[in-house]
Amino acid sequence: MKSKNIYTVASIVGMAGFIFVYDSANLGGSVKYIQPYFKLGPSQVGILVAISLIGNFFGSLLAGYFSDKIGRKLTMIYGVIIGIIGLLFASFAPFIIIFYIGRIIFGFSIGLIFVAAPMYITEVAPAPKRGRAGSIRQLFLAFGLILGYTIGFIFNYYFSLEWNIKFGWRVLIFIEIALLIIMLFSMLTLVESPRWLIIKGRVEEAKKSLEAFIDSKERVNIVFSEMLTNNSPEISGKKIKIRGGLIYALTLCVIFPIFRQLSGVNAITYYAQKIFATISSDTPNLAYFQSIFIGVSELLGAIFVVTFA
Repeated sequence: MKSKNIYTVASIVGMAGFIFVYDSANLGGSVKYIQPYFKLGPSQVGILVAISLIGNFFGSLLAGYFSDKIGRKLTMIYGVIIGIIGLLFASFAPFIIIFYIGRIIFGFSIGLIFVAAPMYITEVAPAPKRGRAGSIRQLFLAFGLILGYTIGFIFNYYFSLEWNIKFGWRVLIFIEIALLIIMLFSMLTLVESPRWLIIKGRVEEAKKSLEAFIDSKERVNIVFSEMLTNNSPEISGKKIKIRGGLIYALTLCVIFPIFRQLSGVNAITYYAQKIFATISSDTPNLAYFQSIFIGVSELLGAIFVVTFA
C-alpha cells in the first residue's frame, strides 16, 4: 500500500465514526417499535436510549490502555468484534434487560474504536496529508446519519407498524451487524502503527509499516530515524511535560466535545423523528424523511472541513 492510498486507509478507519452515528440514527428510528414490543414506559425509553453511553464511557476510558498494550489496529478489530457480540445480544433479546446488556456491550466497543481510530490515522498518515486524512472521519459521521435516517424512513414507509414492532427493529439491528462485519474485514487489511511498533521495539516491522505509506525510500529513512529518536522504549517511558501552546490546544480539544454534548445535539439525533412528527402534524413518514436532512446539513459542513483541511 503506497501513500496515494492513505485516503482509503482513512476511510476504513473513518468507519468508526460512521458506525457511531449510524447507530444513533438507527436507534432513534427503532424506538417507535421497541417501546411497544417491550411495553416500555417513558423513563425506560430514556434508559434505552442512554444506556449504551455507560459502556461508551468505560470503553473510552480503557481505549488508551489497550491501544498501548496490544496496538491500535488490534484494539479497533477487537472493538468491532465486541460490537457485533453486543448487537447480537440486542437483536435476539427476549427481555428488555438482555437488550440493555447488549447495548452496554456495544457502547463499550464504540468507546474503544472511537478513541483508537483517530490515534491510528494520526500516526500512519504522512505529514502533508495528515489533516485531510484525519478529517475524512467527519465525512463518514455525516454519511452515517444520512444512511441511518434513510433506512429508518424506508422501513417506516414500506412496512407496517405491526411488522416493524414484531420484526423490523431486529432487522434494523442485523443491518448494523452487517456493516460492522464489513468494517471488520476492511480493518484486517490495515498495517499496524509504525510508532507503536517502535515503542514496542519491533523496529523492522515499523520500517515496513512506514514503507506502506511513503513512496520515497529516502523519506522513509528520514521519518524512521526521527521516530526511532522520539519513540524509543527508553524515551517513551519517560514523563512528558506539556508546555506553551500545546496546553491551549489540548484544552480546546477537551472542552469542545464537552460543550458539544451539553448543546443537546444527541437528543436531536436520537429523537429527531419524534421531534419532526410533533411539528409536522404528527405525520410519521414526513418526520422520518425530514430527519435525513440533519445528516445532509452535517455532510455540507464536513465537505467544507475536508476541502480546507
